[in-house]
Formats: sequence, C-alpha cells, structure tokens
Amino acid sequence: MFFISWIFLRFSQSVIIMHTIENTYMTLVDEPCTYIKLTSDIGEAIDVTFTDHINGLIFIKETNNPDQVFNISSTKKLRLYSFNGLETQQFVLKTVDNDNYNIMNRGECLTYDQKTSNIILKPCTNSHYQLFTIKDSRRENNDVYPYEDNYYANDFREPNPERSQHYLSEPTYHNRNPVTNTTRSKYSY
Repeated sequence: MFFISWIFLRFSQSVIIMHTIENTYMTLVDEPCTYIKLTSDIGEAIDVTFTDHINGLIFIKETNNPDQVFNISSTKKLRLYSFNGLETQQFVLKTVDNDNYNIMNRGECLTYDQKTSNIILKPCTNSHYQLFTIKDSRRENNDVYPYEDNYYANDFREPNPERSQHYLSEPTYHNRNPVTNTTRSKYSY
C-alpha cells in the first residue's frame, strides 16, 4: 500500500505517457470516437492526471477536461470517454523497472499495435510494446512551458543574491558621518 501511495503522490500532477520503444507520446485522435494513439510531436501529447480509486486502482483523467477518462472500448481499443466509474475505466500501474510501467485493466496490459497504430488491451506478455514511461509534462514540453528549466532567469528570483544585479554587495546603504561619528542612511534626506 505504501508503494501505491508513493506512485500516486509522485504522479498526482499533470503527466504525459510515453511509449518506451517507439519514443512517442499518447495523443487524442478524432475518429468515430476519440481514440488514443501515439505521436512523435510532444506538443500534441495529452496531459493526464491519475485519480486514486479503491484497492490501488486509478482513473486516468484528461487534465484539461477531468470528466473525460481513459476507457477500454468494446473492441479493446483505448479511447477517451465520459467518466462513469465502470471497470473499463479502472487501471493499475505495474512497475517493471525504474521508469517503465505496464498500464493494466482487468488483468490485461495496454499494448501498442504496430499494424493498426492503436493502443489495445491484450494479455500481458512482458513485451516491449507494453512498456510506458510516465513523465512530468512541464519538464518534458519546453515549447509549452518555456521558462520551467530557466526558472531563475529573472534576477529578482535569483536564489543566490550575490549574483543578482539588485544585490548591494558593499555596505553602501549605511555611511558613517566623519564629523558626528553617527551612522546615517545614504538614502535619508
């Protein structure tokens, strides 16, 4: 239970899901339904959040529209669908190694199908096509969040005040008056 809580806390923010082998990201494709496929353009990647459910199950919700969640269709394709809480929308993250996960639904794994380019539900076989990496969307997508990696670029937010242009390195704001031997602010009138 501790491990599941740690995973949930680690991914309680907006994330993107990357297919490990193809080095592509999950995206939305409008066909008769809104299916989830893969794209190499990180700008088109879908931002999702994981919402905790019972017994380690999670709902994978679209960040911008939390009423839409990952759902397994009757043809076993992964799609985005209105939230109803049924078992077709309940997933489990199973850790394979440090950064790779199997995303499971009812004991089967999400699998990238090269022939149809769909993400479908198949029995778990430890295939590389069933491995996904979960990444923080703000750190990965520099086009959408251009200042994230350069957060302290503005001198006012500089963590090291000596490097800031606005830092007074010398005690110039207090001067001793040589005649009266008193301290007086340089800026007092």
